[in-house]
Amino acid sequence: MSHTRPFITAFAVLLTLWCLGEFVLLRWRRAKARAAPEDAVFVQRAKLGLPLVSLLAFAGWRYVPAARFATDETALVGFLLLALGLALRWWSILLLGRFFTIDVAVADDHRVIDTGPYRVIRHPSYTGIILGAAGFALCSGSYISASVIMIAVVLALMARIRIEERVLSAQLGDAYRQYMSRTKRLIPGIY
Repeated sequence: MSHTRPFITAFAVLLTLWCLGEFVLLRWRRAKARAAPEDAVFVQRAKLGLPLVSLLAFAGWRYVPAARFATDETALVGFLLLALGLALRWWSILLLGRFFTIDVAVADDHRVIDTGPYRVIRHPSYTGIILGAAGFALCSGSYISASVIMIAVVLALMARIRIEERVLSAQLGDAYRQYMSRTKRLIPGIY
């Protein structure tokens, strides 16, 4: 992997920006009121699961060298996926504006946002997380680590989407249900 040094540095910078961004969101974009109670259960499980997933991913990379696959190409693809995921996540968050919170919550004057990526998918921010995680998984350089990361991220986001859609349907009514009928969840035209 002689040419991967620039990608590793750029990847580290992007990963650091992603982590800092998520810290900022966790710190300053919490719902002020009316967070969905079922979301609190999800958040507690995520707090417990994240260290376990990290440990399993690291163990797969460290203790099963036969499962390693890192190449210059996977480093480049991983970097590009991470960059794309980060860009999509922040574009989505900026479009939601004050309606974006880390907690699943609906503001009194909440409305359906259906511009930008929200025109074709309901959860572009989560698609961004999945793309970023896929980039991170590729850069992990291990089939085991990549599998652990992707399975955990996708399962967690699918659980969160169920909660979010249930709350938004209940609170926003027909406007959200109509929006759901004309958009896909995560992948334009597919799912």
